[in-house]
Amino acid sequence: MIICTIYKNATNWAKFVKGIDMELRLEEKDIKALTDTIAEKVFKRLLHLRETALLTPEELARHLNVPKSWAYERTRNKKDGLPHIKVGKYIRFNLHDVLSWLKDHG
Repeated sequence: MIICTIYKNATNWAKFVKGIDMELRLEEKDIKALTDTIAEKVFKRLLHLRETALLTPEELARHLNVPKSWAYERTRNKKDGLPHIKVGKYIRFNLHDVLSWLKDHG
């Protein structure tokens, strides 16, 4: 059994526990369940970040193993071109959107 003591003067927990001293006792199975839950949440968050991250043309080209000129050429067709986002004068790509577009346009 592991015993964790949280004191009211602990900076990060002070607002949470509102000045209350408390002791938390965790069994091994509880620790395992907590670590599994945390790992699952971190993994889901990383997947979400991967799906929503914006890539430069160079990063996209590296990921797809194509020249970066390929990415630029595919963005010129405004009607049905490679999905991209303009950030000022720069082009960025969402990998999830690009992969969906590639499935549709083979």
